Amino acid sequence: MDWIPTILELCESEYGKGLVRIVGSICDYSLQKKPYTDPIQKQLGMNSIDLENCFEFSLSPPVRFLEWLIQNPLLMKWPNGKKYSEQTEYKRRKLFNNDSTTIAEALELLRNNQVRNPNRDWWVFEGFTEVDCLIETENIVLAIEGKRTEEGPSQSVDWYPQRNQLVRNLEALKQYVKDKEYALILIDEEGKYKLEETMFTASLPHLSLEERVELRRHYLGNITWKQVCIATGINYSELPNTIDDIVR
Repeated sequence: MDWIPTILELCESEYGKGLVRIVGSICDYSLQKKPYTDPIQKQLGMNSIDLENCFEFSLSPPVRFLEWLIQNPLLMKWPNGKKYSEQTEYKRRKLFNNDSTTIAEALELLRNNQVRNPNRDWWVFEGFTEVDCLIETENIVLAIEGKRTEEGPSQSVDWYPQRNQLVRNLEALKQYVKDKEYALILIDEEGKYKLEETMFTASLPHLSLEERVELRRHYLGNITWKQVCIATGINYSELPNTIDDIVR
């Protein structure tokens, strides 16, 4: 699709401009449809909808970060108001007491279990993240985080609140892509959000400086909805501002 190179060209990143030459065709999987339901749909009385696989794409939490959290329990923060099963509460309290046996047990469980659910698995302290849009082509994987009216991304991890949502998604994206080139773009109204080096440092305590610098290279920057609409031929004035605008 011609609009992908156009969007990449909008970004200031030299790495992004280099991706323009190798985009290739979109993989069939990205365009296949799946049934999708979320709590907001239920509130509005809507049933499951058919949504392309590229939207609300689920990425598993980076294993290296999960390992670091287990190994550094004193640097985590217990979430306010969260309730867990008696067993989960007991194990996590022992971990927070820096109990070496519990830490070793948690690491062993992490390495031997592929599906990781923080609401069920006491040793998991970051859950799956849903990227707003993840388009996979023959040669690249492009993740897009869209903020329609919000100002910038959220701090996204209960147990480690200084972890930035975009940095989290970028690291999860790196784990997913394996050998393909990859990149992440933020789209919002103003196009002024700056993902600073300090945010990478705070969000990635388990990575070396060189690894953080390399990961940051794959963040292409912040562009606006107006720019995207021009690139894709969508009428900007018809974009919804709220959920209510969608269902009218």
